[in-house]
Amino acid sequence: MRTEDKALMTRGIKALGFDMDDFQIGRLESFLDEIEKWNPAYGLVKAQGSELVIKHVLDCLAAVPFIQKHEGEIADLGSGAGLPGIVLAIAMPDRKVFLIERMQRRVGFLRNALAVTGLVDRVSIIDRDIKEIGRTFSNITFRAFHPLSDIMGPLCRLTSEGSAVFAYKGDPLAVKAELEQCSLDLFKARIELLKVPFLDASRCLLILDRNELG
Repeated sequence: MRTEDKALMTRGIKALGFDMDDFQIGRLESFLDEIEKWNPAYGLVKAQGSELVIKHVLDCLAAVPFIQKHEGEIADLGSGAGLPGIVLAIAMPDRKVFLIERMQRRVGFLRNALAVTGLVDRVSIIDRDIKEIGRTFSNITFRAFHPLSDIMGPLCRLTSEGSAVFAYKGDPLAVKAELEQCSLDLFKARIELLKVPFLDASRCLLILDRNELG
């Protein structure tokens, strides 16, 4: 990782108000090094250098204050390069995290990334389609995944009373339009604005709380 990118990441973390120690910062560095090493071959993300830091690491971290309020394990749907799952696991060292990814090429990358970052004891990979998973999770998150209307069925099956869903999104108005196309009988929805350091773009977090009637 370039010195200037590490400095940018450190400034961004401080701007978010996080108190991450050198060990956590080192894990983030190792993770980004793996992404940049394998990105040309695997096409994991469309970013590198400072753009990778801002649009992916800091973006993932911006939702931590909201996710921290909900106890329990976290499942990252369509984890891809481990975003946000691996970043959240580094930021919240007391949490068990599941990375759900069905594409074997990316699963191979995730296994290597967990070994490099030393997260194998706390982060597990579920290499199946979400339709094949027969359990529920306390918290579910995803970013750059299917439109909300496409996955409401799976979200209902993967959650139970008290579960929460955290979806990383862009323009809040677009999210409201998405919600209008969905049946939310089992969930209470709210939108929280996210301020990602150094990013000049709208970002928000859609939170779906599973209600007692579900």
